[in-house]
Amino acid sequence: MVVKKGYKQTEVGVIPKDWMVRPLCSMLKENPKYGINAAAVKLEGDLPTYIRITDISEDGYYLPVEKVGVDNSFSASYVLVEGDLVFARTGASVGKSYLYNPKDGELVYAGFLIKISPDSRLLLSNYLFQFVKTKIYWNWVKLMSMRSGQPGINGNEYGQLLIPLPPTKTEQTAIANALSDADAWIQSLTRLIDKKRQIKQGAMQTLLNPYENGRLKEGWVDLRFIEIVDKYIDYRGRTPNKIGMAWGGGNILALSANNVQMGKIDIEKEAYYGSEALYKKWMIQGECQKGDVLLTMEAPLGNVAQIPDNKKYILSQRVLLIRPNDKISRDFFEPLHER
Repeated sequence: MVVKKGYKQTEVGVIPKDWMVRPLCSMLKENPKYGINAAAVKLEGDLPTYIRITDISEDGYYLPVEKVGVDNSFSASYVLVEGDLVFARTGASVGKSYLYNPKDGELVYAGFLIKISPDSRLLLSNYLFQFVKTKIYWNWVKLMSMRSGQPGINGNEYGQLLIPLPPTKTEQTAIANALSDADAWIQSLTRLIDKKRQIKQGAMQTLLNPYENGRLKEGWVDLRFIEIVDKYIDYRGRTPNKIGMAWGGGNILALSANNVQMGKIDIEKEAYYGSEALYKKWMIQGECQKGDVLLTMEAPLGNVAQIPDNKKYILSQRVLLIRPNDKISRDFFEPLHER
């Protein structure tokens, strides 16, 4: 690979020439520290609040479903202070992180978390927090966590994490602030979307409820499912990842239950493609048409989406195809999964 002028190739990829790469352990006030091994209890009285892996959102914020406390005589030794980060050390959430925010109140970190305390003279906590959201970091997590065959990263291993650093703290600050501002903007948009979604769901509860005072509303009709569809086909295809080369290397998109997501066809997570021969063999029950409704029959159970166009699709696994007749609009199926 040709490296552009002014850049250099390093263990973490291509970075500016005046940047350096240092292991995390060389920029800490103390060694990584494991959390307290104590049970969560009801939060009451003067008990401190307990933060566990499950209380941390995927994007690194303290968002507990319900706050809990911890009742242990050693709790004071595990209280987070400004500048501290905690990292999940085991399980499916390994690598997830949280930068302590004093606005979240006093927090005692649990045993499946590891505390990292950067030395602010060398590494700014907010810069580190932004770095551990990058693909570089998550690729490292994937590689490191599976070395033992089971997801997990210990304190020493977190200390080996290589951090690309600009030459001055001023640049660290500028980078961290710019990315933090972007995070804040995304959060504000997320809150707005959630609010609009709640308003929509409230309207749907009213508009899609056919009954009033226990009776069918005037003008509504009560039809059985079989009366409103031209056909429905239960596709119980083989599991895609077990088929391998049998897909034939074609370019016809194969949809499984995983691709039917909340009102849309989603191929970001996984996509499989089949050949024309496989299409003719597999879709003998009937081809998809634009506007056909797909309903999932396994996790994610009950998702609904429509075929968006007249392209060919292979329906591969646990997907129910529904073709409504003229007694009902195809679009009527679309919002039902949000009720």
